[in-house]
Amino acid sequence: MPADARCIAELLAGQNLDGVPVYHYTSVASLQQILEKKTLRFGSVFFMNDQLEVDWFLGITRDAISKRLSAGQINPDLSALSDQFRLGELSHVFAACFSLAEDDLAQWRQYADEGRGVALQFDLKQVICHYYNADEESERIVHGECLPERVSYEESKARDIIDAFLDDLNDSTCDWATTSFVGDCLYKLAPGHKHPSFKSEREVRLLLRPRVPQRDIPDATFRQLDNPAFPGKVRFRERNGVLIPYVDVRVPVEAIQSIWIGPRFGRGIAEESFRLFLAGHGVSQEVIFNIKRSDSSYCA
Repeated sequence: MPADARCIAELLAGQNLDGVPVYHYTSVASLQQILEKKTLRFGSVFFMNDQLEVDWFLGITRDAISKRLSAGQINPDLSALSDQFRLGELSHVFAACFSLAEDDLAQWRQYADEGRGVALQFDLKQVICHYYNADEESERIVHGECLPERVSYEESKARDIIDAFLDDLNDSTCDWATTSFVGDCLYKLAPGHKHPSFKSEREVRLLLRPRVPQRDIPDATFRQLDNPAFPGKVRFRERNGVLIPYVDVRVPVEAIQSIWIGPRFGRGIAEESFRLFLAGHGVSQEVIFNIKRSDSSYCA
């Protein structure tokens, strides 16, 4: 695993993200949790708000497998590969979401309490460095990889990637190990692709993929929560009668580079109280002094 700034800079550069500002749009209540607990929430990609998230990429994958099977282009025994793509098996992948869009009205509406929230500019290098260099006994939330991913919204690109992997599945390589490897790779790629209708979000994700049991273990999807990789740190919140898994990953306050306040954020005493809260929770004076108010025109 990478543990030094140079390696992590290379990871970010590979996604064209090194030194690029990214913004986390959120409510004031969530900001309060971030600063009081010094953590950033990573939600399960299986439970994102819209079914066009991960399911879209997996649907394209199932369609590509089905077409190749019908055309006799891959071994019929590999029909089992399609069965691997059940959404439940993705529940061990978690994501923290950011955007390349600065002061974006659509995201103020969608993610920042209808414009009453904030947008935090994060230094992803500091977040990732802190994760990998945290003391495993006292600070590391889970054991696994934490990697940046610039989300792609191009269907043609998604299909090309899927086809490239399926091209390896021919009669000469039709074995369990190869099938499992291809399935795992496609699973890992799924959270980095979204339906083209989301393109305006310009999303960047930090993906947390904890180590989990091998797939040959019965009920691995559910037993993963008993794995030592999850030392009692996977938590759940209720939404519409469903329990949503998440993990809170520790982040340094210094990773917050700047703060925007939304177009409907309170003025006067509300803003002064906000600055006082920030100062009391380790946010630098430079960041506090340079808080920016959104220029977006918001009509409720």
